[in-house]
Amino acid sequence: MSQVKVQHFMDPNFGKNADLAIKFISDNELKRDQIISLCQQETQIEEGNSWISLFYRTEPVDPNSTPFDEVQYKKFNNMTKWDLQIKEMKDFIANQGSINVVGVTHTPRNNMGLKNFLLWFSKTVNPTPVQFKYMKEEKGNMHDLIKRAGKYLNDYISPHQLISIDFFEESHPNEKNADGDQVLYCCISHTAGDEPTHIDQRQIASLPAKIF
Repeated sequence: MSQVKVQHFMDPNFGKNADLAIKFISDNELKRDQIISLCQQETQIEEGNSWISLFYRTEPVDPNSTPFDEVQYKKFNNMTKWDLQIKEMKDFIANQGSINVVGVTHTPRNNMGLKNFLLWFSKTVNPTPVQFKYMKEEKGNMHDLIKRAGKYLNDYISPHQLISIDFFEESHPNEKNADGDQVLYCCISHTAGDEPTHIDQRQIASLPAKIF
């Protein structure tokens, strides 16, 4: 019976750490449908190491699928703001044509104020373009941001259309804005289209499962 496991990778250099995750996927011949999600963070706020977590199934959903050894990642200019890196990512995807997006991961680093952003993907053609829904929480309330993300998912994204969810902070330490609050973000990667139709308005025989 398939189980869900998590493998952690740690290294002072976030690019080298991403290489460790890629090597694990290749060495263990993981299939695309075994990869559930990738998360990126720091081991601590001050002078932390890169920490990447890979959640995966021990057995593939499709036993006839081939190993997902073509997975790779793309780094962006981590000395710029999040919105500039997001634009850089979207331009990269547009120039590549249709690619299979595994997910996106973000984490700030206190060293020189870096903002580390990775796009995980393969060149395997995915017929449905991936969209990225970014949400911003300027009151520093993570609970409210999670609630907003959950409502959006259950209003607009069916479970089979969800690729990944990533929560992250503006900076490390998370500096306060002009109102004295910390800024948080959420990124939902999905295949429901540029302007998703509300699930209640879709012509489907039965309602999809909810996302919790």
